[in-house]
Parts: sequence; structure tokens; C-alpha cells
Amino acid sequence: MVRDVFAGDSTPRHVSTREFLLDVDRVLPPGGLYLANTVDRTSPVGIKAEVATLRSVFPHTAAAIEPGVLRGRRHGNAVLLGSRSPLPVAALARVLGAGAAPARLLHGEALEDYAAGAHVVLDPVPAAPAVPVPTT
Repeated sequence: MVRDVFAGDSTPRHVSTREFLLDVDRVLPPGGLYLANTVDRTSPVGIKAEVATLRSVFPHTAAAIEPGVLRGRRHGNAVLLGSRSPLPVAALARVLGAGAAPARLLHGEALEDYAAGAHVVLDPVPAAPAVPVPTT
């Protein structure tokens, strides 16, 4: 399954939450792979929060990020990967590093370090309904 959804220069929140990813996980077939093209034009905080959210749902995760974006020197996209099955990280890293626009593949401890301190994105909690005040 591929998520490639933008509203202007950001990813809509409702397709970035843990609850959304739990629904994705529910419909992915065994061995299925979720790919999310994400962007953060203002800071890497959004990408890091999406990584933290992805890691909270899928046991196998990775992120392909251009080195300048990874170091915070510029803003741009990242492609996030999540699965219940192991990812072919060695092959992916090799292919990503050899392209015309090389990207780094973060996974395991490196991905955990990248997203350290980021909060999992959750759906907003609906406000409690107003309780009518009895009149006498």
C-alpha cells in the first residue's frame, strides 16, 4: 500500500496518525508493505513524528532520506516503510546509495535514534458532549 497524499506542502494529519496506521495494518495482507511519502517543509519534526508513529505500529520499519534532509540542512521528502515482515534493508540501502540522487536508508537503531524524542501522532480526542444543566 502506498500513501502519497499532500495538502500544499504538508501531509494531512488524518493520514499520519497511529489510528490510521492501525487500519492500514489491519488490511495489509501477510508480508504486505506500507510505503508513505512524507514531507516537512518547516522542520524535520514532522518526519520524525511520522517515524515514531510508524514504529509504534509496525515491527519492521525503515526510512529513505536524502542526506541534506537527514542532517537538517534542507527540507524535503522521506519515504517511510513499514511491515510485519522483515525488510530487505541491505538490498534497499545498496540501491538507494547508488542512484542519481542518493538517499540513506535508516533502520533499526539508526532510525530509533533519528526519531528519539518525537511523539506518536494520534487522532484528536473528541470533546466530551456538553451536559445540559437542569433547570428548576
